[in-house]
Amino acid sequence: MPGPSRLYVPKLPGTHLMEPLPSVDPDLLRWIRVDAEKHEFDLKAGDATVASLRWKSALGSMATVESAEGRRPIKRTGFLNPRITVRDAASGKDLVHLDAHASRSTLVLAGGNTYDWHRTGLLVPGWHFRDRHGKEVLNLEPVREGLRLEGALVGVTETGRTLPELLLLLLVGFYFIALAWLEDHAAAASSALLTAAVGP
Repeated sequence: MPGPSRLYVPKLPGTHLMEPLPSVDPDLLRWIRVDAEKHEFDLKAGDATVASLRWKSALGSMATVESAEGRRPIKRTGFLNPRITVRDAASGKDLVHLDAHASRSTLVLAGGNTYDWHRTGLLVPGWHFRDRHGKEVLNLEPVREGLRLEGALVGVTETGRTLPELLLLLLVGFYFIALAWLEDHAAAASSALLTAAVGP
C-alpha cells in the first residue's frame, strides 16, 4: 500500500522546511528533544519534521511554534486561572486557547469547537484530548530520562486523524506538558541552590 503523499510547501522566510501534518503517517508521530541543553523539541514522523517548539527563555512561558503553516507565538497567561494561547502572528488573533487546571482543562478553538484535556490516570503520566462527545482523539505520554524531559509518545485515534485542528492539539498539549516540567525543574533547582546556600 503506498505511503502518504508528500505535499510541496514553499519555504517561508526565516523558517525551516517542514512537512505538512496531513502528508505524514500519524502512527509515526513523536515529540523529541533536539538539544540537550536548550528547551527545544521537534514533532517528528520518521525522519520528517512536522513542527517545532522553542522557548525564548528557561525562566518564562513564552515560546514559538513552527510548522509548514508558519511561526506562531504560544504562551501562558494568568496565575490563579492560567490560559494557554496560540496566536496568529499576522492578525494578532488567538487561534486556540486552553483554560488550564491541575487535572482537567478545556481547549477552545477560534471557531468555537471544544475539547477536554485530561490526565490519563493517577498512576499514568499521560494526557489525552476528548471531543465534546467524549471520544478520545489524541494521547500524549511524556518520556523522561532521569529528571530530564526527552519528549512524548503520540497516539492519534481514528477519530483524531481527520481533524483539521489536530496540529493545534498536538502543539498545545505538548506545550502544556513541557511547561509543567520546566517549572518543576526550575523550582527544584532553586530549592537546591537555597539549601546549599543555607547549609546544614
